[in-house]
Amino acid sequence: MGNVDTALMIGSSSKNVADASRLCLEDGGSDGKFILSTSCDLPIETPSSNLVEFVASVSKSTIM
Repeated sequence: MGNVDTALMIGSSSKNVADASRLCLEDGGSDGKFILSTSCDLPIETPSSNLVEFVASVSKSTIM
């Protein structure tokens, strides 16, 4: 299980969230047994655009 920093999810652009998610998938997901997650929790203040990019990064990933 890997993580995208919660602070990034709250206070960064959706592009940065997508980039961080992609890097987590590349680093840990080469065998297809990786769960993309946040580093801790997912605060209610998280912009919906960041959550959309976080989830979409899995669909866009070529690692499986």
